[in-house]
Amino acid sequence: MYPMLVAIVIVVITSIPLIYLPDIPSENNAIYLVYPLVACQGVGLAIMLNTSTSLISDVIGSDAESSAFVYGAYSLFDKFSNGFLLYYIVA
Repeated sequence: MYPMLVAIVIVVITSIPLIYLPDIPSENNAIYLVYPLVACQGVGLAIMLNTSTSLISDVIGSDAESSAFVYGAYSLFDKFSNGFLLYYIVA
């Protein structure tokens, strides 16, 4: 629970400066701040991914018979939700 909260805080804190970055590189080179900010976001997203996967294993517990179905359903839902989100962002 706490690692997910830490990951959310990291992603939100590093997302706020991205709103104010200029679109065109200027003389002060503020556009290059995107690289460390995105790296920090990657750390936050990696923590989120690992935490969610460990939460799935907590749901499964010691029931080894249905573990493949649960991981498969999670993967399918993840792929569909990412696909729908990308479709609506691009379209």
